[in-house]
Amino acid sequence: MAEPEQVTARVGAHDPAHAEELSAKLESLAKISSRTAVSTALALAIVVGSLGFSAWKLDASKQQIARAEHELTQRQKQLRELEKKSDEAKVELVQREAVLDSLSKDVESKTRQLETSTKQKVELQDLVAKSANPTLIRNVQAVAPFPAVHAQATTAAPLGAVARVQMSVSPTNRSAGGRRLFNVRFWVDLPKERVPEVVQVQYFFNHPTFVPKNKTSFDSSNGFSIEQACWGCLDNVEVTLIGRDAKRHKLGFPMCASPAWTAANSKSE
Repeated sequence: MAEPEQVTARVGAHDPAHAEELSAKLESLAKISSRTAVSTALALAIVVGSLGFSAWKLDASKQQIARAEHELTQRQKQLRELEKKSDEAKVELVQREAVLDSLSKDVESKTRQLETSTKQKVELQDLVAKSANPTLIRNVQAVAPFPAVHAQATTAAPLGAVARVQMSVSPTNRSAGGRRLFNVRFWVDLPKERVPEVVQVQYFFNHPTFVPKNKTSFDSSNGFSIEQACWGCLDNVEVTLIGRDAKRHKLGFPMCASPAWTAANSKSE
C-alpha cells in the first residue's frame, strides 16, 4: 500500500484541478473546524459561566438560610422570654384577682353597713319630723347658742319646718281701677345647708285679680324670690317648695296679716 503523500503527489502530478479542489476542501474543513472550535469554546465559556452563577446563587442561598436560621433562633429566644413574661403576668393577675376579690368583699361589707346607717338615719329623720314642732325649731334657731345644734335640728327636720316665707311691700305711682298698686316681693328663708335640697318654689295667688295666679322661681341665689303687682292682699298665699327628691312641701303665708302689708298700706293712706 502506497503512502498518502506519494498518492497526493501522483494525483497532483497527473491532475492539478483535482488538487485545487482538494485544497479548497481542506481549507473549508479547516475553517469549519476553526468555527467549531470557537463555538465549542463559547459553549464551554457559557457552561463555565452558568456554573459560576449557580455557585454564586448557591452561596447566596446558603447565606440567606444562615441569616434565616439566626433570625429563627432569635425569634425562638424572644418567644421563650415572652412565654416567661406571660407566666409571670398570669401569676400577677391571679394575685391581683385575689386582692380585688378581697376588696370587693370589703366594699360589699361597707355597703351593707352604709345601707344600714342610711336606713337608721332615715328612720331617725322621720321620727324627728313626726315629733318636730316647726315653731320650736325656729325658736331654737333664733336663740340657741350652739350652731351644731342648729345644723343638726335643721338637717333632720323636713323642709316645711325650717322654711319661712318672707314678704316686702313697696307702693308704686300706678293704679288700677282707682286703687293704688303695690309692688310685692316674696322669697323663702332657708338654712344655708338646706338650700341645695330645693330646686324650685311655686307661689299660688288664688284670686282672679292676680295675673298670673301662678309664679315659679328656680333661683336659689335670691331665696327663690318673685315679684307681684297688686292693689289688695290675700288671707293666704300658697307656697310650695319642691325638693330634688321630687317631694312637695306646702306652706301658707298670711299676706293680709303680714306686718309688711300693714305698714305699706298705712304709709300710702
